[in-house]
Amino acid sequence: MYPWEARMAHTEEIICRLHLAQGYELAHSPSETNKKLPHGKTEMLFDKSGGVPCLTCVSLPSRFDCSRRNCPTSRNRLTAQSPGCGQPGNRGQRQVLIRRTPLCQGEAYIVEAARRDPNSLDSLLRLGLYYKIVGRVFQSRQAFEKAIALAPADPRGYEMLAGTYSGWWGIAGEGFDRKSIMAIYERALTNVTVRAWSIHQKAGCCLISDLGQGDCTEHLDEAEGYFRELLKEDAQNYNGLFGLGQVNRLRGNYDEAEDYYAKAARAQPTKVEPRAGTWISMAYAGRAEEAWNAMSAYYGPGEQMTPRLSGLPLC
Repeated sequence: MYPWEARMAHTEEIICRLHLAQGYELAHSPSETNKKLPHGKTEMLFDKSGGVPCLTCVSLPSRFDCSRRNCPTSRNRLTAQSPGCGQPGNRGQRQVLIRRTPLCQGEAYIVEAARRDPNSLDSLLRLGLYYKIVGRVFQSRQAFEKAIALAPADPRGYEMLAGTYSGWWGIAGEGFDRKSIMAIYERALTNVTVRAWSIHQKAGCCLISDLGQGDCTEHLDEAEGYFRELLKEDAQNYNGLFGLGQVNRLRGNYDEAEDYYAKAARAQPTKVEPRAGTWISMAYAGRAEEAWNAMSAYYGPGEQMTPRLSGLPLC
């Protein structure tokens, strides 16, 4: 398949995704194909929504009728039409079917609302969120793309679309696809009215690893550049000050981190995150007792808990 690079995509509908390798260009766009099979429809689609040419093999399974009239009996029909689901040895399969039944009941209403008013931004966002929750990521992206086309200045569509490339919310996908997410926020940078929002989103991506874990140290220089760009537009920007505190803490520059956390706390006195960052920096710098005293001073001594264990069930 070279120069195409395959990426794992364990969702209900996406069989595989092939990204064009770096350094290659397309002479012409691949033709899209589709074929109807007994279990549904399979398609090979081409798009550039993630910022790079991508071929996606999608299987759209045949679905049960989720109309209001049939919803109450959907669990019975699912069990009857699925071989072995009524047998004791298929408990896991039965649980999956039962777990999907409430979502099946809601699908008809969500889809109908989007169909009835195709120019409703909220209906499209709701439809995209539903598709993402049930694992139909490709259709989720299509709904969010429509929302962005309908309201390009609204940041919600970009943020939700980026979320489909992160593998978050329990959806097993491709991990954290930074290249695709950064391309989405680059589009937002030219459309969303509040430029600082897009810059902050890009900065946040730099602090997340490819496995979706926070406090990543692999892109700190890039993150610092975005946070400083926020401060160029507004010297008291909370996100810029707090972000530079994070960057310095991850670099081990704990004194500088405390300075930026203190500035962020003055910019937004009601937020506790800068204080927590200061306490963590103190602890890493070897001043654990000072961090504990500062934390106690902020939260107060608290109350001694004396729970009654008598009469409580022991689990």
